[in-house]
Amino acid sequence: MDLITAAAVAYVSKDGIEKLLGPTFEYYGQGLKNLTESFNIKAKENLKKIFGRAIVKKGHELEKNGIINPRIIKEIVLDGAFCDTNIISEYYSGILASSRTEDGNDEGIHYINILKGLSSKQLKLHYAIYSKFFKEHKGEEYNLHSQTERNKLKVYFSIQEVFEIFKLKNIEDLNQLTSEAFPAIYHADLVESYKFDTSKQEKQFEFSITLLGTSLFLQALGYGEIFTPRCLGDARIEEIIKNIMPLNEI
Repeated sequence: MDLITAAAVAYVSKDGIEKLLGPTFEYYGQGLKNLTESFNIKAKENLKKIFGRAIVKKGHELEKNGIINPRIIKEIVLDGAFCDTNIISEYYSGILASSRTEDGNDEGIHYINILKGLSSKQLKLHYAIYSKFFKEHKGEEYNLHSQTERNKLKVYFSIQEVFEIFKLKNIEDLNQLTSEAFPAIYHADLVESYKFDTSKQEKQFEFSITLLGTSLFLQALGYGEIFTPRCLGDARIEEIIKNIMPLNEI
């Protein structure tokens, strides 16, 4: 109990970690302790951020019965210990929170594997796109299972926004971003398409959303359970938007 509780103590009450993991804590707590006791201080701090953020994200449901599949915990502990950027911590903590279900299913493994294939910059691009997507289209009744309707939901960024979000210094940095991060999230099926035209003033960069990209974003915020074809109209979207991190903090 000591090590895992310490992972969240800076953020929540001492029993928060037990509430998050549910019966998994009792069954696998010693195994987790053995798994992580050899980690250095930095690795333990990384896990502290992930578990702490997960508890905060799941705070609205911690009093309900729930369990996190041990496969999820193992993967996040092993990989998350070596992830020291805010954006990766944000995604892992969200997947951890979203994985707390009544039956402890292991669907989060798929999302963890997506994270393993993406860099921090690529994840930040995904986060920026879907943050804007949800803010601009909240409350709308689109059917995201319809490609025709999804294609109407474009997300645009000006060149100034891109420079500010990624703290770019020059055009070479921009070229690197568009050459590496854009194709990476496209091949990961996190956007349907992308294009850019630097001759425009406001809409130089255009992205089309995907089902997987939408679902991964909700996972990252700890609300993976609300993903449905019409999740934009879900009553909890306003609450979710409040939990979106400012892009300058990730």
